[in-house]
Amino acid sequence: MKNIAILAVIFGAFVFTTSCKKIEEPTAVNVIESAGTATIKGYAYADLDDEGTSLGEPEFAPTGTKVFIVINPNDFPGASTYNSNLNQLVYTATVGANGMWEATVKAPKTPIGATVATDPFRATYTDFSGNSTDNLIWTSNGANAAVWEGNLTLVDLWWN
Repeated sequence: MKNIAILAVIFGAFVFTTSCKKIEEPTAVNVIESAGTATIKGYAYADLDDEGTSLGEPEFAPTGTKVFIVINPNDFPGASTYNSNLNQLVYTATVGANGMWEATVKAPKTPIGATVATDPFRATYTDFSGNSTDNLIWTSNGANAAVWEGNLTLVDLWWN
């Protein structure tokens, strides 16, 4: 009888341990793929000359200049399993004729950081006297912004 009681306890423990469901941790890929989106956009300014443009008439970076939005996937809540992976989420936008650029990015419900970086470009600079310097390299420091699901973030960029 004692042996039957011991076997019943062992069998009960076996059934209990094998019937438990394993709770799956969300993977970074699932967290990011199921995240919503946010829009980040702005104007790209570059004062290519010092010749008297009228007030309120901005000069824009050249059409086709590239803008990059970089987001660290480790910042997504629940994506902690991604810590050993150094890959970043990179989105590209292109400056249009009106100086505007825009990108749609993956974003969680809570704000996370986004780094806006830019390509340099070559252009001619004209000073107040009308003297031109050809083929100057124009760079931008970029910007930092916050994005979250459903949000529109405005970021204007300046090249000098």
